[in-house]
Amino acid sequence: MAYEPFEIDGVQILKGTHIQYNIIGIHHNPLQYYEPESFIPEWFDPTSKYYVKPDGDPWNSLSIVPFSCGWWSCPG
Repeated sequence: MAYEPFEIDGVQILKGTHIQYNIIGIHHNPLQYYEPESFIPEWFDPTSKYYVKPDGDPWNSLSIVPFSCGWWSCPG
């Protein structure tokens, strides 16, 4: 829930608005992952070619949110 009003890409979000995000869309983004529909554990291996985005840039650490808080979140 939004605790204060803010804006995302020109869209005003009011205080008290419940906010959800599309985890499936985030985890299947072809701009972030090679073969986003496949299970490739090497995405998380810094020595692998899959560790970067298909364009060669580092991928965004928030492009994986299995526990709702990004790369370093603790499932416990």
